[in-house]
Amino acid sequence: MSLNTQGIVIREQTLRENDRMISILTKDHGVVRAYVFGAKKPGGRLSSSTQLFAFSDFSLNKKNDFYTVDHAVAKEVFFELRNNIEAIALAQYFAQLEEEFASSSEGNSEYLRLMLNSLHILCKNKRPFPQVKAVFELRLMCLSGYMPDIMMCSSCGKYEDETMFFNLADTTLLCKTCSDGSGRQIDLGLLRSLRHVCYSDHEKIFNFSLSDEGYEKMSSLTQDYLLLKAKRTFKTLDFYNALTRGDIST
Repeated sequence: MSLNTQGIVIREQTLRENDRMISILTKDHGVVRAYVFGAKKPGGRLSSSTQLFAFSDFSLNKKNDFYTVDHAVAKEVFFELRNNIEAIALAQYFAQLEEEFASSSEGNSEYLRLMLNSLHILCKNKRPFPQVKAVFELRLMCLSGYMPDIMMCSSCGKYEDETMFFNLADTTLLCKTCSDGSGRQIDLGLLRSLRHVCYSDHEKIFNFSLSDEGYEKMSSLTQDYLLLKAKRTFKTLDFYNALTRGDIST
């Protein structure tokens, strides 16, 4: 069985001296795992097109219940990520999230679009990293069936209040009058930004502005929400957070 598809390598594992196993986030088939024989040989024809974060055209062959990469042509390798340790750490976190949440998808191309657009923004340093992280986390949750209910107060139907409260556990929003003060307090600017990421067309999800403090608050909220739904932690996230706190010298 042959499979021709576009995709980005989101995980690689060395097998023996010259071979690797890769996970490919594809446009049409979710996450596909495949062997790449001879990928690590000096000057190997599949070396660059099957490395981590390579976006390539793949020709795969399935035999005995596993895929092998017969041919691959790189379209983009996101080389600029290697110039910034925080950017590469964040990209590795995104890749781990995609493998966690997109593996059950049979062909939602929005997962791939989100990954590619986020990596392009990281490479060009177009947006603050906390904003990119928050947008990726929240949009990924929406794609995976975990869109939070933030359209209006779940009790009285009020659309906006100067301060509102978001309950991460049951994903509901309450206005100041209806809330008992529990949950995550969010101001109007943050609420509108969260709605923008959830409901905007894909091309527009990064088109909003907050203060640096606002981006940090948004990143904290989306991170906690994602971890609650994932019911696990991620080593790549721990490493990124350690970098941003200055616990790891660069």
